[in-house]
Amino acid sequence: MDAMFATIYLVYFALRTHNLATGDVRSGAPALNILSAGAPVLIPRLAFNLLSENMLFVSLRAMMADFTVLTLLAVWCFAGFLLSMLWLSDGSHTPLTISKWMLWVWFGLDATGIERSGEFHWLIGPILMIMFSFLGNTLFLTILVSMLTSTFAKIASNANAEIQFRRAVLTFEGVKSDAIFAYQPPFNLLALCIMLPLKFMLSPRWFHKINVAAVRVINAPLLVAISLYDLNCLLVMKTILDD
Repeated sequence: MDAMFATIYLVYFALRTHNLATGDVRSGAPALNILSAGAPVLIPRLAFNLLSENMLFVSLRAMMADFTVLTLLAVWCFAGFLLSMLWLSDGSHTPLTISKWMLWVWFGLDATGIERSGEFHWLIGPILMIMFSFLGNTLFLTILVSMLTSTFAKIASNANAEIQFRRAVLTFEGVKSDAIFAYQPPFNLLALCIMLPLKFMLSPRWFHKINVAAVRVINAPLLVAISLYDLNCLLVMKTILDD
């Protein structure tokens, strides 16, 4: 999702840069349209961050990987039907039109491909399209549901281990990451604009001092809250022991 959103934003940035360089106002509208396409990626990404330990989102990562692999294999295998019908059409239909009919049949949206399959060949065309429909809607969906069910059941049976593993990964990423990632959002944006240039202007010793001081100031409220909570717990435990 991060890679997809970064790609969408880079395309938007390139169009906006071209718009500013050429003064062509018309190129601004496509840039905004492309940027709006990032919402289906950005909103689920926020849900993954806010509910990172929810079993549904933990399993979705593995399920999306299985779905992508199986879909690519299905497209590879079903490409033979497309090639066969393209040869049978003898140029009367474009590959895009045939692919569109096959896609509609695959998702059960429209039967135009089956109705017009006789235009490829009076006998072979309908046989190929019906075979494709049967394999795509029956065999592929059955395998897909079985794989996703197995993946979800496997992850659900080890839910605690999966959550602890992801926490460990985040911890190692935070320890080994760059100093900018020590700042919690939205302060990481300020660190990117301020601390990153200072890294090339100051010596490593002075940069470390400034970075540590900034991290302490930003995280001071959270550290004070934790200290007060620990102090309150100690007082409660002392009261219970005294009683």
